[in-house]
Amino acid sequence: MTTATPRPERINFAVARRCGVACRGCYSFFGKADPAPAPFLRSARVFAGAGIHTATLSGGDPLTLPDLHDWLLGLRAAGMHTIKLDTVGLGLLDSSNRAGLTPATLLAAVDQLAIPLDGWSNASAMLFRRGQADLHEQTLALLATLDARAAPRQLTVNTVVHAGNAGGLHRIAQAIEPLKNLLEWNLFQYTPTDQAKAGANADFALDARAYDDACDDLARRLGAPVLQGSGARINRRSIEGRLGHYLLVNSDGLAWLPDAQGRTLNLGPVFDRELDVLREWADAVSGIGVAA
Repeated sequence: MTTATPRPERINFAVARRCGVACRGCYSFFGKADPAPAPFLRSARVFAGAGIHTATLSGGDPLTLPDLHDWLLGLRAAGMHTIKLDTVGLGLLDSSNRAGLTPATLLAAVDQLAIPLDGWSNASAMLFRRGQADLHEQTLALLATLDARAAPRQLTVNTVVHAGNAGGLHRIAQAIEPLKNLLEWNLFQYTPTDQAKAGANADFALDARAYDDACDDLARRLGAPVLQGSGARINRRSIEGRLGHYLLVNSDGLAWLPDAQGRTLNLGPVFDRELDVLREWADAVSGIGVAA
């Protein structure tokens, strides 16, 4: 009996090169060129033909892509049955984003919309994400607006758990408890990475035990593995636990994935090499000791 070659659960097109905030711990392997949708959508069609039907659009922030709506329509037409978009969301409330989308038009175009929330106040949020002094307040206002328009279980909140906020996860839980259309709250253990700004890894890193302790403390305080208001599940996304689940492609069309130490494993150009890249991805995942 032959064993099927492992496949990533989803393709993450991390193609937006810009963002309205500056995350000191950003892990994105940014490209040098602004992306045109066409070659990526051709790749998406090949990946769909290989059995991968879930795509995430990220960056950077996809709201900085003026042709974002074309990307989303194109991914759907290419065979991506589930489309998730990761965005800080700045400019979405007043439609000043480059894509010109509103909360309603964006929600209509995606299956899942993920918003980051890393603190319980403006000051705590700015430990990780800088450039917007009132980012926390803006994010809560955005989440409330999205929640009023979203389909059931369409929203996701992503929190990077780092040394500066690990003791306050229950306070973040209080902030998102009122949301009714939340599918999940992802708790990502901060990964020291070769893409981070100088000093960030030392400031933010927490080991597996500290991460587990923070999540255990949250569970004790909540008394349940879900948020009571929405029933949203709380997912622990440790460094080890999320290895080997996705393939990333940047704006230059370079495919990559991180290893357990946050090193960028470059798989080379993806265009017209999609199946080769999938094989190289499977080899890389095997090499870092993950059962994909």
